[in-house]
Amino acid sequence: MEFSPSPAIHRVLCADCGTPIEPNSANLCIPCLRNSVDITEGIPKQATVNFCRNCERFLSPPNTWTIAEPESRELLAICLKKLKGLNKVRLIDASFIWTEPHSKRLRLKLTIQKEVFTSTILQQIFEIEYVVVYGQCPDCTKLAAKNTWKAVIQVRQKVAHKRTFLYLEQLILKHSADKDTISVKETREGLDFFYAQRSHAIKMVEFLNSVVPVRTKDSERLLSRDIHSNTSNYKFTYSVEIVPVCKDDLVCIPKALARSSGNIAQLTVCVRVGSAVQLMDFTTLQTADIASTIYWRAPFESICSSSDLVEFVVLDIEPSGPVNGKYVLADAQVVLNEPSRSGKGGKGDMEIDEEGSTDMVYHTRTHLGRHLNAGDTVKGYFLRRANINNAEYESLDQSRLPDVVLVKKSYPNRRKKNRHRNWKLKSIAKEAEEGPDAFGRGALGRRGGLDSEKVERDYEAFLRDLEEDPELRATVNLYKTDVKMKGPSNTKGPSQTAGGADSMDLEDTTNGSAGAMADTEDTDNEVDEPDFPEITPNELLDAMDELTLDDRQDEGVESGLEVRRRHHEIDGRATTSFGPHFATPATTFAYISAMAWRSHGKTNIELIMNMQSNGLIKSSRVAEALKKVDRANYVLDKTSAYRDAPQSIDYGATISAPHMHAHAAENLLDFLQPGMKVLDVGSGSGYTCALFHHLVSPADGSAKPGKVVGIDHIKELVDWSVGNLKADGLVANTPESNIEMVCGDGRKGYPPGAPYNAIHVGAAAPTLPQELIDQLAKPGRMFIPVEDGTLFGGQSIWQVDKDEQGNIAKSRLFGVQYVPLTDAERQWKTR
Repeated sequence: MEFSPSPAIHRVLCADCGTPIEPNSANLCIPCLRNSVDITEGIPKQATVNFCRNCERFLSPPNTWTIAEPESRELLAICLKKLKGLNKVRLIDASFIWTEPHSKRLRLKLTIQKEVFTSTILQQIFEIEYVVVYGQCPDCTKLAAKNTWKAVIQVRQKVAHKRTFLYLEQLILKHSADKDTISVKETREGLDFFYAQRSHAIKMVEFLNSVVPVRTKDSERLLSRDIHSNTSNYKFTYSVEIVPVCKDDLVCIPKALARSSGNIAQLTVCVRVGSAVQLMDFTTLQTADIASTIYWRAPFESICSSSDLVEFVVLDIEPSGPVNGKYVLADAQVVLNEPSRSGKGGKGDMEIDEEGSTDMVYHTRTHLGRHLNAGDTVKGYFLRRANINNAEYESLDQSRLPDVVLVKKSYPNRRKKNRHRNWKLKSIAKEAEEGPDAFGRGALGRRGGLDSEKVERDYEAFLRDLEEDPELRATVNLYKTDVKMKGPSNTKGPSQTAGGADSMDLEDTTNGSAGAMADTEDTDNEVDEPDFPEITPNELLDAMDELTLDDRQDEGVESGLEVRRRHHEIDGRATTSFGPHFATPATTFAYISAMAWRSHGKTNIELIMNMQSNGLIKSSRVAEALKKVDRANYVLDKTSAYRDAPQSIDYGATISAPHMHAHAAENLLDFLQPGMKVLDVGSGSGYTCALFHHLVSPADGSAKPGKVVGIDHIKELVDWSVGNLKADGLVANTPESNIEMVCGDGRKGYPPGAPYNAIHVGAAAPTLPQELIDQLAKPGRMFIPVEDGTLFGGQSIWQVDKDEQGNIAKSRLFGVQYVPLTDAERQWKTR
């Protein structure tokens, strides 16, 4: 075998130290090159990071304040934005070096590259130290300063209680409508909201118009004027008056309004207050919606309110046939309850006449036939003994008026036992903290004195309304409480109920200790009502279960350096690998959540059209498929079926909000073409399977039908979903159908039907399940929430793509909050 020598390598001597090296354009060895050229020149070795201790946010250049956990990717991006000369080099790697939390120091280790001579690239590792400088963000500065507002909204309602404002506060919190509010001030008849910009006040006025019936007026006051620049400085005032009619009020509407509202009776009960006032004729179940524009043309007031309610005992009740949603018309026989006869002095207590008419049995017609049984206690208005001063009511035929109007069921035995609640509400007012010295409820009751006691009673009545009305409860956020369960106590007051975890007896507690002891002995012997409304744990949120992201976080990722991760891995580390350009992952979920409150509808079509107009649905294919799936067939609470909000379906599971279904379908749309196969993990009620069916199997038969497989580990939910699909006109688990509902462990997928072009997971996995990735087709896509720990320790939606060669690409889309993906034994059951 002939020897072939390798080509000779020509070497030259280094121009500085004389070491033999391979020739390069600088004729210098690497040590000498580093000594003569510093690629870190122009990059500061020390910098500062601004931190607001009040709201715990960092300043993200140029002027955005962002929440960032220690050693998080968000904080890393903020630190990199502070380096001015970083755009002249190539960043290879960046990571945190551990420092003491109290040292007010952050240290970064950076690896950069730069071309110093022609075809000569030098890499260098160096450290940067950041000093954390404490200061106030503009929002906290405005809270600390006074008279810095530019616009104020004066919200008023001319009623004797504060329950409307308690409910309004929860609506504002649920939809994050308070994020631009500087401060809230309580007045005698309502609340004042202060804003730094006029546009923020206008946005709040629009929100109020969408959730409650109001009328508004605006005015402006000139503060100063510059004659040189012809500019003026104004303060703006918006007056918002809420309709003085509340839920469960008895009203007598004008005759002309009754005729224009479908000839409804003049004497009606208010059953709901939303963007309009919904009235019901309790003798026929006929309803009428009175919009705010119609109301203010011919305003009317309540002739009886909740303070006039008295308790009755149902002797007999017999449904008479007509049904309107949750209401059933029935004929009832009632008698005054004993506590109502004792005459404790409340406004609603009726005196006993000389003839002893309180022992009489009263016959009445009621809309509560579905909720009442013989022996139940019910609250109503005792019109026979009521002193009503109203011209419209006096014009009615008095011989045809009922003696009693029943309004809602009552639970006196359970209420007397002063039970602690396992849930609480949040407040707009940051200074309304829980504690023994806390007065009132959030933005209300802080004036002290008698007003505080009155708000306490109104607040307790509001909590009871939330417990007894699931429809009302679905519109607010309830949070888990950390208060430990204690024994019953007869001590009542603001300090005991400041956290919203305790119940409070609305009866007068000033009758002396002997009376209190007697009441305690009586209530201990009484039996709880079996149908007392309980709030299940799956309806409660943790303190960090805020689905809506702050818009300010989105502003922070739109400017400055762009951080692109080369490897998308769910490891939660603070070290990130970067390419030539740097960008933090932006999210669109803040916009989705902010627009969700505007998308509620009265019908399925209206719900979808509202989501389209609000930009939550962009694909016409997805919109048409959603219109074919009636959400009322897949939820337990039919009255809230068309609200853009998640709902509980029992067994510790939920059906997601419609906008999340739309977002998932649009993300998977390229893999939901006719003839393709889809796997829905955690199929629940079957709603998503029905949606995917209409996307992969066109009803006109223009293409080959696809296959949809839904899997859930709760057999009861699987059986229920099959019935739901049947009610929606679809067939599952038959030889001729293309929908298969399976009971099994969704974490392992469903191998008999694999591979799948698309996989949708409806619960949050601790990590990406490899079994599901293996069952993806080539190409294929998976839409899955994962507990990745990058969003305040929460969850994020991940998109997993498999190309035709089988290569996997993973990317994080946005933050969410789902129920966990677990096994059947660990999932809590409610039935």
